Amino acid sequence: MITIDVEAQPGRADRDHVDRLIWGKYPEGRAGIGEMMDIADKHGVKLTMFLDYCEEHLYGDTLLDVGREIHRRGHDLQLHAHLDFLSSGFWANRGIAREVSLNKVDAAQANTTFDFLCDRHCLTSGKRPVAFRGGGYRYNGAVLEAMAKRGVLLDTSVNSSRETQPIPLPPSKQFPWSNGCLEVPISCVVGYRNINRPVDFNFNSGSFSSAHAMAEYLDLFYRRHGEDAIAVLTMHSWSFLKLTDKKYFTEIVPSQVERFDNFLSGIADEVTVLSSCDVMSLHVQGQLSLDPMRDFSQLQVRLLSEAPQTASVIPTVA
Repeated sequence: MITIDVEAQPGRADRDHVDRLIWGKYPEGRAGIGEMMDIADKHGVKLTMFLDYCEEHLYGDTLLDVGREIHRRGHDLQLHAHLDFLSSGFWANRGIAREVSLNKVDAAQANTTFDFLCDRHCLTSGKRPVAFRGGGYRYNGAVLEAMAKRGVLLDTSVNSSRETQPIPLPPSKQFPWSNGCLEVPISCVVGYRNINRPVDFNFNSGSFSSAHAMAEYLDLFYRRHGEDAIAVLTMHSWSFLKLTDKKYFTEIVPSQVERFDNFLSGIADEVTVLSSCDVMSLHVQGQLSLDPMRDFSQLQVRLLSEAPQTASVIPTVA
């Protein structure tokens, strides 16, 4: 899965946020999601694009137009959410306490969030969503339960390399939660180029300066998790841009565009790229190899507990 978090966070550009951070419009040209889709189309690949619908509260219909264009072009539009961009009035109007972290939402907050996300997605695409990624890779038991109730059965928020996780999990391939959701984790491996910690498959990581380095990582991932594992590459709508002084994305980086093109060219004869809809279709048909089920109720209990997070794994269900 080649996944793109499509977002225009206010803190990442000084102006023209949607134009710059999503469409990649700069004086020297364009390098945003349109160019990503162009490259993917050239290689016969469908991208899975997670749109932060919460940003409608910042940009209005301009944000939804992004989703409409993704859907029009035939790529896989799905749900993304950074709760801090929902206005305080959004919560007050519904009589729900505001929460900005998906790690901390309760059932009422999670249900309210997914009612909004699913409504915006249906308005934008005319279809029901099937997949979700939490902003900052955040999620919890209430989130997974709210997803399942609405038929959003694929989550891809688990990232073993990130401290934003609600509870630590070891690197793994796809696995089911006991409430019916399928988790397709962000790909992580330990030992890539002798790095003794989980390294996630993030296009903008300094570890992946070339298409060759990305292919090398994929080879190691498949050796660790099996050739039937689903590798998940994460990108952002701003992945072809330069971050200046660790603050704003200010210009296009042509080598990033070239690296993405070369990567897709290099893997064309080696792997099959799936969308989230493809993955769910295989799962429904019983054609996915899965790691052991993880106990959803245990996740609920552990996240509600105030005890320190000392365990390294959530118990699995035999």
